[in-house]
Amino acid sequence: MQRISQYWYDLIRFTILWISDWQWNGNRWVDRGDWEDRGRWDFVWNTYQATLTINSSITPDTRVPTASGTTMKSGYGYNINIAAEVTSTAVNNAYTQAQTAVSYFPEFGYQNYCRVLDKNILSNRSAFQFKPNRYSTYSSCSHFTPIWYPDGNYTAFTQVYDVWTPAGMITANVTDSLIIDGNLFSDWHAAPKKYNE
Repeated sequence: MQRISQYWYDLIRFTILWISDWQWNGNRWVDRGDWEDRGRWDFVWNTYQATLTINSSITPDTRVPTASGTTMKSGYGYNINIAAEVTSTAVNNAYTQAQTAVSYFPEFGYQNYCRVLDKNILSNRSAFQFKPNRYSTYSSCSHFTPIWYPDGNYTAFTQVYDVWTPAGMITANVTDSLIIDGNLFSDWHAAPKKYNE
């Protein structure tokens, strides 16, 4: 879980008054007044806070036949679910929920290739996941690990941003890991059947 906070404040309120200037234009009275700053300035310090909280979950795709918990073999796909929630002491229209999430992957050295996640913005939070993968037989919302990926931790990095407040943008980074143990070739092996005479 990642939590980032941002602060901003109101400093000045001032008073502008309407100064009437009624004039007769021949058949009726017309107010040709104007707004004037009468020099009354009230200095008020109102502090506001917005907090972005992110939870990340990476799990093997439900169609991985030999997955166990967060352990799977390389070559299969996994799903990512990001929940982002913005809470604030300001009124609701003073900030936005998270609008963008982008994932980066270890097989590309966390650069050169990324995937923009699908978003679902609800009233007080955002949810993100992979878009349906066109290379998936079942159009799963997954990312496939390369078959050659070595055993050990597989850590995906996701950046969540476009949370806007009067003080600017809030962004947060989150990582989550799977454990790679073996590869899919050990699950899918074709060999001739021994013929018994």
